[in-house]
Amino acid sequence: MLKLSVVYDNNQKREDLTPSWGFSSFIKTHDKSVLFDTGADSQILMDNMEKMGLDPHDINAIIISHTHRDHTGGLRELLRINSSASVYVPNTGFKRKLENKKNDVFQIRNYQEIYPGISVISHNNTQALVLDGENGMFMAVSRIPTKALEIMKKARKLMDKDINFLLGGFCLHNSSETAKIIKPMERLGVRKIMICHCCGELDEKILMEKFAGDCIRAGVGSRSMIQV
Repeated sequence: MLKLSVVYDNNQKREDLTPSWGFSSFIKTHDKSVLFDTGADSQILMDNMEKMGLDPHDINAIIISHTHRDHTGGLRELLRINSSASVYVPNTGFKRKLENKKNDVFQIRNYQEIYPGISVISHNNTQALVLDGENGMFMAVSRIPTKALEIMKKARKLMDKDINFLLGGFCLHNSSETAKIIKPMERLGVRKIMICHCCGELDEKILMEKFAGDCIRAGVGSRSMIQV
């Protein structure tokens, strides 16, 4: 069982939180806390986390999906507050920018289990977070559909399990692009999907129709208990 909290998103679920363009989610297992991406603005990220009762000092690892500003903007402030969290980045150039920090910074070339049952998969300057469960995988990915699908295929092959729950921040641009990702996701065994940052109204409509009750629209303030 894991607890998923969306702490940064351009969609809003709680009126007391600040929505903004970008993404970050706080994922807690029974003994580890992982932050997937850091949003664009550190102050917004910190304020939202505080109001949701989440302590940045509790974070064990920070995973950066890709190095666009709307996914990395809160990182430096996080590292100032929490000097013990390990950081996983997708390319060497970004890694060099963090060399003056006390935190351990890693670049995953292919695949690495960072804690028991918790892995980072890297492909073409994109990273995904994977949690291995009895019923399949939980996977968090945020990228344009072509890169997202490639890394999902890689995870399926490496782990030899279906993707039971997918947290997806797909940068979709039109309805035909959205439709093209559905069949590949079905072949990868995706059963439930939570859509967030970068998914527009039309994308949401198509995905909601396809996955019916198994598609959730996330927003800043969303919380879910997920069984994998």
